[in-house]
Order: sequence, then C-alpha cells, then structure tokens
Amino acid sequence: MRYKCIGIAECCKLVVAVTFEDIVHWKEKGRNDIIARLKWFNHPQLGWILVIPKRADAQCIFLTGAKRCSIYKDRPKACGDFPESNLDFECCAVKDIKPQDRQHEQELKNERILGISQIQAQEHMVNSWIMEAILKVTK
Repeated sequence: MRYKCIGIAECCKLVVAVTFEDIVHWKEKGRNDIIARLKWFNHPQLGWILVIPKRADAQCIFLTGAKRCSIYKDRPKACGDFPESNLDFECCAVKDIKPQDRQHEQELKNERILGISQIQAQEHMVNSWIMEAILKVTK
C-alpha cells in the first residue's frame, strides 16, 4: 500500500528508530555523516534504541527548511516504509485502512522490531561504528 505525502512534515517529528540494516547500508555507502549523528534513546516499549536525533523544534535533523529530507536517497527504512512501519503514530495519510493492509502494517512493525533488537544484540560493534564515523567526520 502506498501513500501520497502531502508535505507537512509532521511525520518528521516522530521517533525514528534505526535498524541494524540501516547502519550497515550507511557504512557500506560511506555515510559516516549520518552514523555519527545517531543517538541512543530509551523507548518506553523497546528499551534503549538508536534513533535519528531531533532539532530544538522537534523536527528531524535531516529535514530542510523546505520540508524535504536531505538524506532522502539514504533515509532509514522506517521513513521509506512510513506510515506502515511506524511504531507510534498514525498520520494524515492513513485513512480508511483495510484489514488486509493492517496485517501488512503489523508485519512491517514486527520486521522493524527485529532490526532494532539486532542493534541491541550488536551494541558493542554498533557503538564502535558510531565512534569510527564520528572520528572520520571530525577529521
């Protein structure tokens, strides 16, 4: 199921949990600029997870003034699958969803939770990748 974004960027205020696959993708693409900015967040249901940080106005740090994603081609899977994959939110794009689409939505949520748990299991390695990325970005 696909949704048409109406460009109000309300979804960019959400907690965007990063998966292990996201980090591996960024590492392979040399996107240390993204990895270096990730933050740990204590999610009420999931515990400590890696997230894309927010600015003071609660928007994603990668959102431009024109309400566009500055990392669109390399955005996290959660953003690419939104709104179906989101753990906390139903946005303006979600209206009259059919039961079969709700099942697909739940499958995507389960896939995201698995990706998040992989980060938790590989926390030491992920933290070393973050430190490596920070060092490369600050050189």
